[in-house]
Formats: sequence, C-alpha cells, structure tokens
Amino acid sequence: MQFNAEGFTIENINPIQIRIQGLVPWKEVEKKFDETYREISKNMRFRGFRKGKVPRQMLEKMFSKHVETDLLQELTRGALVEFLRLKESIRPADNPREWKVTPGELVKGQDLPFSSELELIPEVEPQGYEALKATRLTAPVKEQSIDEELERLVQRNTRVNSIENATLAAGTHVQLNVMGKLGDEPVSLENQNVTIPASAVPADDSHLARVAAVLFGFHLPEVPYENEIAIPAFEDHPEGRVLVEITKAFTHEKPELDDDFAKETGRGDTLAELRESVGKDIAEELKNRSETLLERELLKQIVEANPFDLGQGLIRRQAEMKVDQILMQLGVDPENEAFLDTKKTLAKNYFAKAEKEIRENLLLEGIAKKENVEISDEALENKLKELADRSNKSVERIKADYTRDGKLEEIRYMLRMEKTIDLIKGKATIAEEKVDELPALQEEEPQPEETHDHECGPDCDHDHH
Repeated sequence: MQFNAEGFTIENINPIQIRIQGLVPWKEVEKKFDETYREISKNMRFRGFRKGKVPRQMLEKMFSKHVETDLLQELTRGALVEFLRLKESIRPADNPREWKVTPGELVKGQDLPFSSELELIPEVEPQGYEALKATRLTAPVKEQSIDEELERLVQRNTRVNSIENATLAAGTHVQLNVMGKLGDEPVSLENQNVTIPASAVPADDSHLARVAAVLFGFHLPEVPYENEIAIPAFEDHPEGRVLVEITKAFTHEKPELDDDFAKETGRGDTLAELRESVGKDIAEELKNRSETLLERELLKQIVEANPFDLGQGLIRRQAEMKVDQILMQLGVDPENEAFLDTKKTLAKNYFAKAEKEIRENLLLEGIAKKENVEISDEALENKLKELADRSNKSVERIKADYTRDGKLEEIRYMLRMEKTIDLIKGKATIAEEKVDELPALQEEEPQPEETHDHECGPDCDHDHH
C-alpha cells in the first residue's frame, strides 16, 4: 500500500496513550474496491448474466454494506501498520489485529480519513541501579533434607500391585461403591477410596469407616466384586445391610532404602553415595534459591526507585497470556469455552504478578539499552549447545526447532536479561549472611484446582511424582 506519511498526525492523550489520525489515498481505496468487486463478479452466477459479467452497480446494490465495512477496516488498519513501521519509537501495547481503528466517511474521489487510539509500551530510563545494597543469604544442607528427599525417591519408586483372590489385609487400598441402609438412614457412596484398617473396629462413625472395618480380613475372590454385606451396630448407630461393589484393590510395595536401591536409581553403588548425590543436588538448589532471592530484592529496589505509568490493557494481556500457557501445560485448550470462567479467575489472580513482571522487564530492557548489553552469536550458540546436551539432541536440531517456532530471539532476549541482572549484581554492594534455613520461594503463579481427588491406584493416568 502506498500512503503519504505527511498526512498523519500524532496527539499525546497521556504518557501511555496516543491518538493517530491519517489518510488512505483515494487511489488505494478505489483500487481495493475494484479488485474486490472483480473477485465477487468472477465467482458469482446470476441469472441473465454470464459468469464474471454481472454489472458493478448490481453487485454494489447487493453487497456494498458488507464490502464497505470490511474494506474500510482493512484499508485503514493497513495504512496504520505501514505508518508505524516508520515510527520505531512508537511501541503499541496491542497486537495489530487488536488495534481499534475508526474509519471516517467514505467520499468518492477523496482520501479516506481515519483515527486510532493506541495504548503504548512506555519507554523508561532507569535510575539508581548502579549502587544498590542487598544481602545474599546462604544455608547449609541439612541431613533432614537429605532424608526427606530420599523418602520422596522411595515413594516415586513404590510399586502398585493389583490384587484379587486374596484376603484384604491392613494397608490394602480399595476403591468401592456402597448402597443400602444403616438403620433407617440411606447410604450411597460412589467411587470412594479407602485403606483397610488394622482391625475390625471402625476408626470413626462415618459410613465409609464402618464399611472399611467390615472389610478387614475379608476374602476377595475377584475384582470387580459385588455382594451384600452386614454392617454391625457401632456406638449409637444401628446395624444395617449394604451392597458393596469393589472396583479396584491394590497394595503399595515400597523398596528398601539400601545399597540395592541406590544402584537402581543410577546415582551410586551404595546408600552413602546416593546420600552424597542427593546432598549435592540440594546444595545446588539452595545456591540457585539464594541467587533468586538476591535478584528479587535488587529488582524490587529498582522498581520502587523508578515509578512509571503502565496501561491496564497491557497488564491484562500479560496475565491472559500466562494463563493460556498454564492451561496448555496442563493439556487444556485455552480456547475451550468450558474453561472460560477458570481463565477469567486465574487472569484476575495473576494480575498483580503480571504487572510486576512487566515493570521488571521494561526496567531491565532500559538498563540493558543504557549499558549497551548485547548477546553475541557465540554466546547464543553456547546456550543452544547447553540445551542440546540436556535434551540429547544435536545443536543443529535444537537451532532448527527454535527457529521454526520463532523462539530463537526469545533465547537471545533471555540471555540479555540474565546478563543485565549480572551487571546489576556486579555494581551492587552485597553482604553475605549465613542462615539456618533459606526463605521459600513463594509460588507466585496461580494454579487451577486439581481435577482429581483420589488415592493412587494401578490405573492412574496422572503423574505420581
């Protein structure tokens, strides 16, 4: 599209919003309308006319309302896009498809006027980041932490064994349905999970506990199994009979924490070597957490020292984008209307975090620009090699994947931000303090509620880790 940039004006509404007024040359408008009606005529059959020979006046009478609305939006939006390509200093917060463009009146032979109000990504010039003060906290690896991680390893390697034609012993896990009456009180339990107790005495007076107590020592001939069972009276609660359907029965087989287990994990030939390996991992995690806490404190100081206006639309879109990422990681289509309410709730909860992220990123970008922080092709290649080693892929494959997905520049951007944070730390006065335990990294991303609430069995399809 050809247009005259001199016909455009920019008006500042406030520091983060502008109004642009412009003109689309009449020859561009006329050309677009001619092309569109020729295409309609070429594909239209109309009684009394050969294909492609329907008069323009007749087509305009039939389609002008829809054609004009669509083409005016296309023409004015296209002109705005072309104009902003020449104005690199203007950074709209929205994607071009979300820009609100208002066309003026269409008058034959005259340039088409239009206007648009755009929210901007603010330009910031960070100050006060050269001499910050902060404290780096460090903590030792505790034996208790190693023990807890070893227990988690054992749990992750616990086997689930389905059982049938066996006596239900204490600790056996059962999934069942129950229907019947205890006294005059109806009982209806569906898909309940229960662990068989260590005796025939109910743990409490709940219906499920009373049924579980009866199943202690019960011989289960097969699964699924269904039978009517007598439930004895308990305390002030009367006896009754219920129909019990057992749909699953299984036990957990925990491995012994010994040298053989260490070998199975591939992290040592002895339990002592496994403990040492786990201790090193915990030490690395503590080191990373220490640096993250330090960086958060420095960024907090920079944000507080550099207030600036930020549009609500930009924050909302950042929150919505993050929610979409969370849903996709959970295997949920973000466009699924069934999750619309969940998306709105999560986006609302994420709003403050989104604003914090945007402010930090814009300030880091400003510092990187001010300090001429750049990432060389060699540094990018080294990062790709690191990613390739982690995923057991070639550097060429990783590079092709990231290039295809348009994420190569995202990697460069991430490296630039990391380098900028290192620069800030290098300029800061950092005290060292040993503590018994590091503060936890607060989970700042809202998560949807778990969709399952059951005891893990042999047919579970979610991650037990």
